[in-house]
Amino acid sequence: MPTRGNDYLSRIITSQNGKEYDYRNYDGMKKAYVIWILPQVAKKRDGHVNRINSKLENISGSTIERLESYDKGEQIMIFLNKDHDIKDKYEDSDWIKTPLVIFLNNTYDLLKKKEIMREYGFEEIEKKVKKMCNLGEMIARENIEKGLVQGQKKKNIELITNLMNSLSISFSKAVELLKVSKDKVLEIEKYFKS
Repeated sequence: MPTRGNDYLSRIITSQNGKEYDYRNYDGMKKAYVIWILPQVAKKRDGHVNRINSKLENISGSTIERLESYDKGEQIMIFLNKDHDIKDKYEDSDWIKTPLVIFLNNTYDLLKKKEIMREYGFEEIEKKVKKMCNLGEMIARENIEKGLVQGQKKKNIELITNLMNSLSISFSKAVELLKVSKDKVLEIEKYFKS
C-alpha cells in the first residue's frame, strides 16, 4: 500500500500542474494527502496509525530549507479490526477510531450505528450511515449474484461437455439440444475455443 500511495500522491500532485503551479513557479504546489482506512486488519494491529512523509535529512553543512519546499506528500494509515469490541476504548484517538469501526462495519444494523455515532457526537449522519449500510448490502448481493452466475456458467459448461462427449456431437449441436440462449452461448463458447 505505501507504494500504491506514492503513486496516488504523485498523480494528485502532478494534476495540480497548470492549475496551482507551473514550470515558472513551483511554489504554488499544494501538499497532497492519502488516507488509508483499513477496516479488516488482524486484531494485533487494531488501532495502529502509521504516517509516511518526506523528511529532510541534512547530511553535511547547515543548509536550511523551508519545510514547504520538500514536504509535499503524506500518507496516513489507520488500522482497524472489524471485530473490535466497542466497549474497549482505544488508548488514543478513540473519538475517531471507534466511529470508523462502527461506520465501516456491516455487522451492525442502522439503529445500533446511529446510537453509537450519536454517543460520539455525530448527529447529522443518518443518511450517510444508511447509505453505507445499503452500499455494504449491495456489495454483498453483487458478490452472491456473481458467485451464482459463475456457478451456473460452470454447470452449463459441464452439461455441454458431457453431452458432446456422450453423443459425440459438436458444440453447436449440444447447445441447440440444450436450448441454451444465444447470449449464454457467446459467453460459454469462449471456454470451448480456448
